[in-house]
Formats: sequence, C-alpha cells, structure tokens
Amino acid sequence: MEELFKKLIERVKIDLGVDAHLEKERNETDNKVTVYLWDDDITEVFCILDFYLDEKRVYPLFFPTINIDMPKLLSILKEELDGWEIL
Repeated sequence: MEELFKKLIERVKIDLGVDAHLEKERNETDNKVTVYLWDDDITEVFCILDFYLDEKRVYPLFFPTINIDMPKLLSILKEELDGWEIL
C-alpha cells in the first residue's frame, strides 16, 4: 500500500502541477485505510479516499478547488488504482 500511495501523490504533483501531500488513517475494525489528499498551496483537502482492503474497493470523495482539475484527478486515480474497484 505504501508504494501505491507514494506513486499516487507523485502523479498528482507532476500531472496536476500542485504541491500536495497525503495523510493516512487506518481503521483496524473495518480493515479500512482513509487517505486525505491535501493541496499545500491553499492548505485544503481536495480528495478523501476510503480503501476497504478486504474488498479491494475505494470510495472517493472530491472537494473541488481552484487548483485541481477534477477530470484529470479521476483519470490519475483510475490509472494508479488499477485492480481496485472505484465506486
């Protein structure tokens, strides 16, 4: 998972041209990892990804900001999360 997250944030930085970072929370009860993607230029979360590890499913929640091209972000997610069902 760590390699996946590293590749994902690098793609966001390069393809979207924004300074960004991610933060993770793990919920052992649900076997879920929640990832928050941050736009460091305006210090706002622009996407939350809930990864359900047992089901190989990810639920994205988008928060449009002026710096983020949402269609391009969705394209990045589809490419980098190959093998995951995006709902």
